[in-house]
Amino acid sequence: MTIKESTNFILHAKSEQFYWEGNGQLSIKTFFNGKAHYRTNKGFFAVEEGRYLLLNEGEYTISIDEPNVVESFCIFFKKGFAEEVFRSLTDTNNQLLSDPLKDISSIGFFEKTYHKNNMLSSQLDNFRHSLNSLDTNSIGYEEHFHMIMHFILNEHVNTYKEMESL
Repeated sequence: MTIKESTNFILHAKSEQFYWEGNGQLSIKTFFNGKAHYRTNKGFFAVEEGRYLLLNEGEYTISIDEPNVVESFCIFFKKGFAEEVFRSLTDTNNQLLSDPLKDISSIGFFEKTYHKNNMLSSQLDNFRHSLNSLDTNSIGYEEHFHMIMHFILNEHVNTYKEMESL
């Protein structure tokens, strides 16, 4: 038996109605012109324009049932990607070079809806608008995933600090 290798990828679609359930990768969910409803083992979430949902790897369901066409732009991160980016931001160059295959513990993000601030909105819009002109095997394509993950990690640290201050 071989383990299926996960990849970073985008799901960009438009629909008035949609339903799916299953296992998904770590992902960020955004929608325009309507909202989507998610159910996870953590609860129920409604994701509308101006917000995003961050989901860890695992089971969930999504449903869209709107009178207008809803545009989805969802970013899926390969297994271990968040940990790789986190390590590249926190370890020294010497540590990265001397032990490039070091095991790192898994990051569990806070699954919730977040407000999109200007920085994330511009990164997502830039990625969405340049998607058709990017080769999925290019460095530019992967760079977008890195920039967005960097932002998500910063938000995670800020949320953790808020929680600790309580």
